[in-house]
Amino acid sequence: SADKTAATVFLEHFGPKRFRGRPWYGGAAPNGLSSYQLFSGAGVDFIALQLEIDIPDPAIAWAVDVLRRHPTRAAIVSTHAYLKGRDGETRNTRPAYNKDGNSGEQVWNKLIRGNPQIFAVLCGHEGRTDEYHQVSTNDAGNKVLEMLADYQKRSNGGDGWLRLIRLVPSDGRIEVRTYSPALDRFETDPNSEFVVPWELPE
Repeated sequence: SADKTAATVFLEHFGPKRFRGRPWYGGAAPNGLSSYQLFSGAGVDFIALQLEIDIPDPAIAWAVDVLRRHPTRAAIVSTHAYLKGRDGETRNTRPAYNKDGNSGEQVWNKLIRGNPQIFAVLCGHEGRTDEYHQVSTNDAGNKVLEMLADYQKRSNGGDGWLRLIRLVPSDGRIEVRTYSPALDRFETDPNSEFVVPWELPE
């Protein structure tokens, strides 16, 4: 199928073999479509999990196992389709492409809400919604930033718009700004420049 062909090309160019040996690279799921990285800053140890689209149950189980092996690290999850942010829905209620995968709502319930290490979930995909964010409360009572950024429908394929995220643990805050290197300017409306609380789990 086209999906399998696309995954094959992805794995050829961006699979585990590209990153092995890098000091920050933690490893990949058995199918190579999900991976994690380790980094530290401002006295905090982090883990960043990149999870395949529509995160199927085996990828969720893999991610939970990775978190269990790194219990003292604050976790950021990024994936492709998770938030919708329109038509009265916040998270996707059905998978985007993979019928064996999970919707954003299922991912929240199966992975995010029960793992208090996770303080942020980042995604793209929607096309019709270019910016959206919400702050949800997980089962431990901590805040989780869920944020969508997808500028592909804007001029020139998005003009390089990207999110700059500054984590400030000493002040308990996450600062988000939106910048285009192509235009050399910031976007400063409330959906593009904002601050949210950040509660590091114990």
